[in-house]
Amino acid sequence: MARKRMTKPRALESARGWIRQNRLLLVVFLVFSAAYLGRLDGWLMDDDEGTDFYEVWQLQQGQRPGVDFVAEQQPLFLLLGKAVVSLAGRSPWALRLVSVVQVLLGALALAVSVGHLWNDRVAASTLGLVLSSGLVYQQARLFRPDPMMFAWELVGLAAGLLAVRYRRRWLWALAGGAFGVAVLFKPFGVFPLVGLGLYFLIRLRRTPWREVLADGLCLGAAFLLVAVGVSALLYARLGFYYREPLRQHLSLGMGAPLGHQVTKTWVIYCSFWLANAVFVFIVPLWLLNRPTAEMRSASLPWLLIQLVTPLVFFGMTRPLYVRYLLFLVPYLAILLAWQLDLAMAKIGRQSTRAVRFYPLAIGLMVGFAVCTTLPGFGNTLVLRDEGTPALACYVAEHTAPGDRVLSDYAGINFFANRRSIYEASIIAGGRIEGQVITGQLLIERMEETPVEMVLLHTEGGVPGPHHLVKLVDYQLFRDYVRARFVLLTVFDRSGQQIEVYKKR
Repeated sequence: MARKRMTKPRALESARGWIRQNRLLLVVFLVFSAAYLGRLDGWLMDDDEGTDFYEVWQLQQGQRPGVDFVAEQQPLFLLLGKAVVSLAGRSPWALRLVSVVQVLLGALALAVSVGHLWNDRVAASTLGLVLSSGLVYQQARLFRPDPMMFAWELVGLAAGLLAVRYRRRWLWALAGGAFGVAVLFKPFGVFPLVGLGLYFLIRLRRTPWREVLADGLCLGAAFLLVAVGVSALLYARLGFYYREPLRQHLSLGMGAPLGHQVTKTWVIYCSFWLANAVFVFIVPLWLLNRPTAEMRSASLPWLLIQLVTPLVFFGMTRPLYVRYLLFLVPYLAILLAWQLDLAMAKIGRQSTRAVRFYPLAIGLMVGFAVCTTLPGFGNTLVLRDEGTPALACYVAEHTAPGDRVLSDYAGINFFANRRSIYEASIIAGGRIEGQVITGQLLIERMEETPVEMVLLHTEGGVPGPHHLVKLVDYQLFRDYVRARFVLLTVFDRSGQQIEVYKKR
């Protein structure tokens, strides 16, 4: 009994000690948490997110993926979204909160891990630099698989860094499991493992091959158990429906010349650096700090080798987006935070008073990151979408609950509580460009499954249309709509001009 009474005070005192030691880290976390949660449902016009809203809502309604609606997202993401909709209804705030919480906790886990390897200053800097990225901020505030994948990549990196430091194989297994969860949310979660595999090859130069092999087996076994084993169980529960979208994604851009692939990948890579200009400081700080004994770190090869991972994009013919490079942010953040700490330590040896200004140095670096990153924090917070809720109300008022509505954007169906037809559950540029969806196909489906209302995004507003107007036989489809539907109004959806047609 005496031992139990002593345990609680000691644990409490230990927690208080950790909080005192990591005050700066906690301040950074709380400040960015407020920024990430602020006006979370302010802007509702992300096309890809709208289709994901629709998918999880349809699954929650008892519809079958691949039969009643096109589903291109992984089962774990859909089931998680279904659970949220079951608990909170069709709430974009609740769905987005799932993404935000995972990213914030993943970033905090990485920062705590960095604190174990270096110190609390590097930990606070790393956390601030990760969360100050406009790409991270933009993606984390959306209900998409990308931020959830990224969150678990952060956890995998955190566990891997600890495994390198403490040489514990269960930590490698934890890292493999975390990367496996990332893949469960989106297959692109496998990209960090490319750099990690190269790191294991580099380790063979200085580490006995049996140790490297054992570590790799722990990592790989845990990864496969989660990524393949759990995925198989989830697919068995929902049905294997992903083959159709997978074939479509793989077919995009096939036949493009090699020069086009190289140019496209290089442009995306340069765009990533422009969007995260603060990481350019790694180079001058690195030159300033060399040569020092502190520059030697067992984790350094892993952090550096990850920068060549984007070479895999040269082999991808599908369209590329800057968000695909999101996994590089934490590696660059650690490198910059570490180099900043070494530089301040060098200055501190010359003037002990300089150490007092370390929080200011972190603040200036993170502040520079916030001010120069793209997309900007301010724009994201200021944007307010009044058009989507108003258009959803208009659609609901002019249709019955059982009516079907065809639109460029399935997100409108989600907010209006109106189903679409199968092909229109995802109206995406790639599906139209690849002629997976044509006007003739939509006409045939509309004849088979009556549609009460059609919403067409037309020219004349900002942003301009880029979906149905790109149909290879758009004029045929438009003529069909005009012949069988009457134009009720042209609705301004926060800049988009949406023609609203109702069946005659």
